[in-house]
Amino acid sequence: AGLDDETTRKVMFYGWLFTHGFATLLTSGIGNEVRKLESEAATIALFKAANSIFFNGLKSVINSR
Repeated sequence: AGLDDETTRKVMFYGWLFTHGFATLLTSGIGNEVRKLESEAATIALFKAANSIFFNGLKSVINSR
């Protein structure tokens, strides 16, 4: 809410890239380390950490406008 159209488009696009990339890691040979996670909790923790890095980077782009 409160974002201009261009920023909203970027948020949606980069969010799609992030989730698509994560899904690709899970289903390809590239993601062997991800598939070695031993529990749902470990997978969620990894996803939260990656999401935090993505969100903080995105926030810095928005704030630099």
